[in-house]
This record gives sequence, C-alpha cells and structure tokens, in this order.
Amino acid sequence: VQTAFEQAGRPVLMTVYRNEGQWDTSNVVFTGSQVESYSKRHLSPEMRHIDYGLMVFERKIFDAVPDGAPCDLGGILEEQVRSGNVTGFEVEERFYEIGSHAGLSDLAEFLESGRNPHGQ
Repeated sequence: VQTAFEQAGRPVLMTVYRNEGQWDTSNVVFTGSQVESYSKRHLSPEMRHIDYGLMVFERKIFDAVPDGAPCDLGGILEEQVRSGNVTGFEVEERFYEIGSHAGLSDLAEFLESGRNPHGQ
C-alpha cells in the first residue's frame, strides 16, 4: 500500500474492495487506479466497491482543520475525490466489519473455521 501511494503521486490513497453491496453498502466508484466517486450519504448504483478502511494521507490534507477541532473524514475524502486527488488500491480479501451483531458473527465463524483467508 505504501509503495502504491508513493508511486501514484497523489495526496490520498484509499484501499477499496469490490463489494457489490454484499458485505455492507458499496460507496465507491473505482476505475483502474482512480477513485472516481465516494460518499456514505449519496449512494449510486455505479458504486460497486467499498472503502476498505485503510487510507494513506499526506499531512497537508489536514492543514485547514484547526488544531483540536473535530473533523469529518468522510467530508474530507469526498472533497479530495472531487478534486481528483485519491488513488485507489484494490484489495482481494473480504473484510469483516465488527460494528454489528451480524458482522461479529461472520468474523467468529471465519476465525473458528480455521479457513485460509486466501481460499487456499
């Protein structure tokens, strides 16, 4: 991920997963290596990927946020995507969200199964 960030030459890298609405709500339009659209509030049928949760930022992205002030990362990301500043890095392994009972159950089932996350 770090190498992809350095090679992209953009101030933000977002890891994405081709979700197709399966594990959670897809919220990213990803083409090639570019994040074309991102929002958790304004969803569209073209959103087939989901942000995977790991992101890399140049510090300057947060220069306008006052020290100690709360900051909505979603809003910053939406602005950076609109400006063409976000590279995407597609991951192949599904994620296990743990913010719901269903997500925790899926993760527990996976961990108890001893399956290899790569399907091998």
